[in-house]
Amino acid sequence: MDLHSDEKRESVSFSRKSLVIGIVGITFALIFACYITFYFTKVNYDKSVIVRIAAVTQMEPTYARRMVPCFDEPEYKANWTVTVIHPTGTTALSNGFEKESSKLGDHWTISKFETTPKMSSYLLAIIVSEFHFNEMNTTSGVRFRVWSRPEAMNLTKYALEAGVKCLEYYEKYFGIKYPLKKQGEINMYVNNHEEDGYK
Repeated sequence: MDLHSDEKRESVSFSRKSLVIGIVGITFALIFACYITFYFTKVNYDKSVIVRIAAVTQMEPTYARRMVPCFDEPEYKANWTVTVIHPTGTTALSNGFEKESSKLGDHWTISKFETTPKMSSYLLAIIVSEFHFNEMNTTSGVRFRVWSRPEAMNLTKYALEAGVKCLEYYEKYFGIKYPLKKQGEINMYVNNHEEDGYK
């Protein structure tokens, strides 16, 4: 097989009719598509501030290729099966519906997610945090969650209700049922700009 690399375009090309790629690896903060973000929470009785850390991916516009080997172009789509090993006490989120969770020793948890429908690589998302959620279901049975810092949960009611209404409206307007079992919103600051996503 002939490979042709182009550093300027960050691409490798070759000719083959089909290809299946699998990866098992460990993601550290040094991988460019995964960022560590800091947020503050007041949980002590003396109202002192505690710094907490969350890990979040940012695949747009072309950073998915820096995290996993993939065809990082919107035209090419793939099914994604994600497993996240994360510290016990945190929650892992990804695009697929949560399939199972199990302990790995005393300090780690393994979270597995269902395989996604075919989608572009820039839509792949993984988050590990200590966020909590408020939840509703749409009339068609889609689970909708809005994730936030624990002390900000009472501020997410409007976003939750508006999100559910929007999803129901567009399902009815287009006559197409939302294809996933879940939809959600989470808000974080990554690389000095705000990131919204769905998990």
